Amino acid sequence: MGPTLKDLDHTIITCPTKGGKSFLARELVARFRRGGSDVLMCDPMGYSWPASWVTTDLDEFLDRAKRSRNCALFIDEAGETELANDPNRYKWLYTASRHQGHVCYTMAQDYTQIPLRVRKNAAQLYLFRCDPKEAEEWAKKFHIDRDFILRTAPFLPRYEFIRVSSWGSPLGPCRVIPA
Repeated sequence: MGPTLKDLDHTIITCPTKGGKSFLARELVARFRRGGSDVLMCDPMGYSWPASWVTTDLDEFLDRAKRSRNCALFIDEAGETELANDPNRYKWLYTASRHQGHVCYTMAQDYTQIPLRVRKNAAQLYLFRCDPKEAEEWAKKFHIDRDFILRTAPFLPRYEFIRVSSWGSPLGPCRVIPA
């Protein structure tokens, strides 16, 4: 038996537009679904996802998550949601949701679109190509091999990423293959 959702870490996926973020997220959503987990998705752009339940409204998402148990929670385009404007209103997603067996994945184009509270509570990062200043910020946050991150992240080709964890060495580059 593999890890349960509560064994996983809150995660950030950051990538410039058309770099592979959505392809990776779709693959993760599909894996959770194949494993029998419910996936709740908030996508303010209203795109179709292979999730159990999808909304464009972050408040509706929060309410549904609070009434659910053992779900993978995904927020796409975090910089376009109320999360960016009022992160304290949604802190439950990154703090107490774990007590209900949830794990939360937050997606955005760059570091600045992820509120500090979310960054502080994330223990995993899928980092695609980024600006060297952004790579430096992520290296500081995760206390990881700064030289590796600065040497690698700003030069990753499209669809490649580094997987960073608070609890281990960076993995990658890894590649997501678009469907």
